[in-house]
Amino acid sequence: MTQNGDDIVQSLDQIYAEALLGAAEEAGAMDEVADEMQQIGELLTKQPQLLRLLCSRMLSVEQRAHSIDNLLKGRVGDLVYRFLQVANRKNRLDRTRGVVKAVAQLVDERRGIVRVDAFVVKRMAPEEADRVARRLGEVVGGRVVLRQCEDPKLIGGLKLRVGDRLVDGSVAAQLRMMQQRIVVTGRGDARQKLESLVSDG
Repeated sequence: MTQNGDDIVQSLDQIYAEALLGAAEEAGAMDEVADEMQQIGELLTKQPQLLRLLCSRMLSVEQRAHSIDNLLKGRVGDLVYRFLQVANRKNRLDRTRGVVKAVAQLVDERRGIVRVDAFVVKRMAPEEADRVARRLGEVVGGRVVLRQCEDPKLIGGLKLRVGDRLVDGSVAAQLRMMQQRIVVTGRGDARQKLESLVSDG
C-alpha cells in the first residue's frame, strides 16, 4: 500500500518531532523544548511572512542560517536552535509548523494528556466542565484538557472532538436518531401488514 503525499509529510513531521524530543528527554529538557516549540508555532501563526522568508529558496542556506541566528539565538535553547539549523540545511524549514504540532501531540502522549474540544450552545460553568473532563478521562484513560467552543446551531447537549473523532451527543443528533428509528419502524410495520395481506389472499 503506497503512501500519499500528505501521509509522507506527516511521517516526516513525526520523525523530526521524535528526534527532537528524544534528544530533549536525554538532556532532561522536554518541558523547555515543548514550551519553546509552542512559542515558535505561535510566532509563525502571528507572522506568517516570517516563515515565508525563512523558507525562501531565493535565499541561500547561509543567509537563512544568519536569519535564524538574528531571530532566535540566545532566545531559545541549544536543542531547538540546532534543530532549526539542521532543518534549514535540509531545506525543511517549511515543515516547522507541522513539527510544532507533532511535538505537542507527542508531549501530550508522554504526559497522559488527551485534548478534547467540547462544542456547546453555552459555555459550561467551571465545575460542570471539570466534571465532564473527569468523566471523559475515565473513559479515554488519561487526563482530559477540555476546550469549550460555543456553537449556536446546537439545540442542546454537546459534541465532542477527540483527535480526529467526533462524538455527537447533542439534542439535535438525538432527534435525528429518533426520527430515523421512527422511519425504520414505520417501514417495518408497513412490510408486516403487506405480508399479512399477501398471506390472507
